[in-house]
Amino acid sequence: YQPIDILLDRDAFNLNENAVFSRFKANQAINEISQNLGEAGYINANVRIVTTLRHEDGLVDVDLEVSPGRIIYVRRINFEGNFETSDQVLRRELLQLESSISSSSLIELGKVNLQRLGFFSSVRVVLKPVEGLEDQVDIVYEVKEAPSGSISASIGFSPGQGILLGASLSQKNFLGTGNSVSFALNRSSSLREARFGFTNPYFTADGVSRGIDLYYRETQFDEVNTSDYTTDETGIALNLGYPISPSSRVSGSLVLQKLVLKTGIYSPTEVIDFLNDQGATSSLEGNEFYEVLLGGSVRRDTRNKAFFATEGVLHKVGLTSTVPKSKLEYYIFSYRGERYEPLSKTRNISLKIASQFGYGDGFGDSNSLPFFKNFFAGGLTSIRGFDFNSLGPVNSLGEPFGGNVFIKGTAAVQSPMPGIDSDQQTRLSFFLDGGNVFNSDIFSGDLDLEELRFSTGLAFSWITPVGPLSFIYAKPLNQKLGDQPESFQFALGQTF
Repeated sequence: YQPIDILLDRDAFNLNENAVFSRFKANQAINEISQNLGEAGYINANVRIVTTLRHEDGLVDVDLEVSPGRIIYVRRINFEGNFETSDQVLRRELLQLESSISSSSLIELGKVNLQRLGFFSSVRVVLKPVEGLEDQVDIVYEVKEAPSGSISASIGFSPGQGILLGASLSQKNFLGTGNSVSFALNRSSSLREARFGFTNPYFTADGVSRGIDLYYRETQFDEVNTSDYTTDETGIALNLGYPISPSSRVSGSLVLQKLVLKTGIYSPTEVIDFLNDQGATSSLEGNEFYEVLLGGSVRRDTRNKAFFATEGVLHKVGLTSTVPKSKLEYYIFSYRGERYEPLSKTRNISLKIASQFGYGDGFGDSNSLPFFKNFFAGGLTSIRGFDFNSLGPVNSLGEPFGGNVFIKGTAAVQSPMPGIDSDQQTRLSFFLDGGNVFNSDIFSGDLDLEELRFSTGLAFSWITPVGPLSFIYAKPLNQKLGDQPESFQFALGQTF
């Protein structure tokens, strides 16, 4: 319980005496006062503004009339429309408690959490007064269940990988328990993959999640504009996650993996030298490496939407490492950040600032990151306007070989496509990209930032019935000798 005078502290809202009157600031003050009262239990509070003009002085007196009413308590919380999903799965997403003071923000956050589950096509909150009790209400979350399972076949296209074929079976709400089960098969000119996953988002009542992934992945790197070698990865991953706030989460993983490295007829010297250092020989049949990897990450996500966000931030920091005394000793650090600022809410125009950074290196008896873990740059998913995986260091045959450092930044002004009614299905953006990959020890300060590449252009993404479709037109701003520009790019199955 908080006294009314604290909730109405005039320093908490931006209305000042002897200042130019602003209707926007006045409405903002009403919203802030209503929100403060609602969070303290006065969810039926009435706040209105009364203005008195003093024409002879050119002034206006502003009075805020506040009727807080009673503090409202929540008697019960009920659900309607969840014919498949159990009440327990829904109730654990709520922060508002029964038999406690109501909070408008906690009630609304419960609605948002239920929407994020992906189990429902709509969620509605209804407050029902308790008959005979003026200070109590029942909260009813009315949900409309949507199919949470799917069997699908997909087709996509990506420069560098060609046609992408896939089939998947998924159930995000398995038997109404809230657990997710998935199985997927994917194939392209460079990739063959099979994957099975199971996740329990509430392994414990505190929201600790537990998951397991089984996978097989074969990647032919000569088919993605790089060197002639192939990796086959077979593994099992165990994952745990723990929420540290409504928008933040820490996660950890343990991966047991068998990697088979196969050389090609035209493998470069760097691949052969790596195998010699490991006491292995070049082989079309492959050399086996067994790995145990530990990973951890911290993620904070306040974006208002997963796709086509217009406000909020995303930060994710991760570190993955093999255990000491492994045959291959290396670690990889990664960071991804996005920030969205609305420029015009009425037209849904926003500014996006994004950045990515990756760094890998060896430790112990390994003096560098294994080449098959290198970062690459160029193409739709990194520096647009350049060919897929074409930027950065090259091998002894002059082919892109990647590097242990990846840097990328993007600034974009985004809006729905003019002339299309739905702003949830299209995104048009004018962007500036910059970045590259390097072979460098960043701690020695030898990173050559003059090798950064920049490009600018237009991007259009559209959520179609068959999947996301994206078109890019970009031009390099500082193309150098040996670069491979590519002005027009498109992809089916990805958004940007």
